Amino acid sequence: MGSSYESTRLVSLILCLVLVSIPFLAVEFAPITDLPQQVSQIRLLVETISNPHTSHYQVQWFKPGNLSYVVLGLGWVIFDPLTAGRMAMLIIVLFWVVSVHFIAWRRSRSPDLAVLASLFVFNQSLYWGFYSFMLGVPAFLLWFQKTTSEPSQNSAAREAAACIGYALVLYSCHILWFLFGLAWLVLHSLVFRRSLKPAVSKLIYVSPVIVLTVCWYLGFSGTKMAEQSALRMDPVEGSLFMTWVIESAFGGIKGPIEYVIFGAITVWAGAALLLNLNTVRTQIDWELFSAGGLLVIAAFLLPDVFMTTVLFNSRWIPTGLLLLVLSIPSIPLRLRLRQTSAMVVFAGLCAVTTMSWMDFDRKETSGLVEALEALPNSTRVVGLATVQSSQLIKGQPTLQIFAYSQALKGCSLSFSFADFSSSLVTFKDRSEKPWTRYIEWFPERLKVSDLQYFDYALVDGFDNLHDQIRSQEHFEPMNKDGRWRLYKIIH
Repeated sequence: MGSSYESTRLVSLILCLVLVSIPFLAVEFAPITDLPQQVSQIRLLVETISNPHTSHYQVQWFKPGNLSYVVLGLGWVIFDPLTAGRMAMLIIVLFWVVSVHFIAWRRSRSPDLAVLASLFVFNQSLYWGFYSFMLGVPAFLLWFQKTTSEPSQNSAAREAAACIGYALVLYSCHILWFLFGLAWLVLHSLVFRRSLKPAVSKLIYVSPVIVLTVCWYLGFSGTKMAEQSALRMDPVEGSLFMTWVIESAFGGIKGPIEYVIFGAITVWAGAALLLNLNTVRTQIDWELFSAGGLLVIAAFLLPDVFMTTVLFNSRWIPTGLLLLVLSIPSIPLRLRLRQTSAMVVFAGLCAVTTMSWMDFDRKETSGLVEALEALPNSTRVVGLATVQSSQLIKGQPTLQIFAYSQALKGCSLSFSFADFSSSLVTFKDRSEKPWTRYIEWFPERLKVSDLQYFDYALVDGFDNLHDQIRSQEHFEPMNKDGRWRLYKIIH
């Protein structure tokens, strides 16, 4: 039975990895909002390293969250710039799935639960392109396993090196995951070790990383990003509350699929608890349950926006739910039946995701390839995404697409992530730009006087808008078909 169980676990992992890869391999433009800007960071990094003295940019080597740029850089080296960001996110997604199955294996959780927990990889952080936060999930799962394992018999030096290594990985993934990792360490020591001594020793070991965090924050606190106050939306109640939970758990594909998937997971969890009612207290993994519960509670208590960090609260929900799913007991049915059922649910979400991404790629990025091909190198580009929502994808997947002009052609942009003090590559001079602010969010604010600062406009719009633009003397069309069109600005 043991070998059969482990072979089922391995087959489940392989199938999940294959299925989760299909959407990324089926499209040219994935509906990941920040992807073009993140890829542009790699181009700016290469250019800045090549010409550090003449470059307008600087590199923040030691800030938190830089590990995701290693993955993006790997994609840049192996693939073309158009493919690099998509493949980098795929690598992170594969890390997600492997880490979930690894935790299930190490903690003797059923393979079908690992499959269901892997569903949460298709969440709003993925669709918004939060590469660093997404990469932090597998890092935290490894830290979770480290903190919940039996005390190590290694020497103090080895244990210190291991703790510093884990802490550096969390810090390099995302500062929020590092902070939550410390919070989990203290909570676990109090609740499960009945003593703060294990936490104190590990906190001493990771103190150099804590000092590094403090030093980074002292510098960051003087930036404009740190000046933004916290924002809380009005609390939701009743059916709107459940909608918020489901949108936070997934939040990618429009239509009923995510509600169906969430309902299936809920029914599965309810059945598992009811059918094991007599032994449920001994079969629940309380460490997984506590970590998942802590993340979900944090999501309810934290503000919606903090220091320009959007989805500050809801981004914790997917990881919290995957830990809760892993914590529950198995349904007392045959393993093959459970595994087949879970895999059908997983394949269903991957299939609908693939079809939605393909429709997005075909319909909502039409004309983009031709527009980018017509764009000369190293010009000044203003991006105007006038279609503010997608018929297929939640959020604003086309918001930053104009940044492909920098990633592919080395153009300067009306808005760049180099304006953010939290980015890997930032402007040396962060003074206000002379053109209207937030054009990427509000293209209708563009003024005729702004055009003097740009050579081309990359515009997403329907035919009636393009007809209006063509009729104006300031714009010369460079391609004539599709939603995305390039216009030369006539000065």
